[in-house]
Amino acid sequence: MVITRPNHDPTTTYLHCWSQAVIDTAKKHAISIVDIRAKRVTKKIVMGIIDKTKPSFIFFNGHGNAGTICGYDNEPLIEFNSNESVLKNAIVFARACQSASELGPSCVAKGTKTYLGYTDDFIFL
Repeated sequence: MVITRPNHDPTTTYLHCWSQAVIDTAKKHAISIVDIRAKRVTKKIVMGIIDKTKPSFIFFNGHGNAGTICGYDNEPLIEFNSNESVLKNAIVFARACQSASELGPSCVAKGTKTYLGYTDDFIFL
């Protein structure tokens, strides 16, 4: 499992902290996990880790839009019609606004097993 946890603004800091429970649960069940956090959530690092480890589950936290999942400081990580194939054979959960509207179906068409995400904005009440 790979999880990204940028923390460059209040929203991503909340997601960063809330995701610790996921990490703790994965470790409790002996699930191998690569936690990419803070300033390390860059395209180069994330793509390198995914390419090297070929995880079956990838959990993205960050901002996004219909065609993008972002990392630290809103650097695009996964982009529509660009690099979706890196997610081939993985189950993806993207806690990123709107990314399931266009990017999600494109990822599935290019080999992602399942794409879970949001077609609308993810907001805190």
